[in-house]
Amino acid sequence: MTKKEFDYLLLKFENKQCSIEEENLLFQFYNDFQKNNKMASWKFSEIEEARIRILKRLNTTIESHQITSKNVINWRKLASVAAIFVGFVSITILFFANSEVSQTPENNITLQLQDGTIKVLNEPTSNVKVLNTNGQVIGKQKGGSVDL
Repeated sequence: MTKKEFDYLLLKFENKQCSIEEENLLFQFYNDFQKNNKMASWKFSEIEEARIRILKRLNTTIESHQITSKNVINWRKLASVAAIFVGFVSITILFFANSEVSQTPENNITLQLQDGTIKVLNEPTSNVKVLNTNGQVIGKQKGGSVDL
């Protein structure tokens, strides 16, 4: 890049008229300048040196802004992973809580009470009285059947 091209791009950058490609070219030249000292042979006036100082400040500001934005992205990733983990644990707990339904043998009599509990009447047991909520007898178990 020649001195004239550099001045032109720097002026456009200061006036916020640079395209993204021109900004990238300007920053690339600036980074190369730091490594190779390409502008050592150029003679700069005070204005041009001031422009370079402005460019350095802008470059520092942009780099610090990029570091900050990277931290925000990391927090978002962390939050999304945590949300997925919490969802997975919740689904697992619900699955195992619902799968622990008490299984009753097929040949037994089951009664579902008003409060939702299930009572199993075993066949070998005889003379079991079935009561309602008031304690009144509403049926009797005789072997494998219930008489009302």
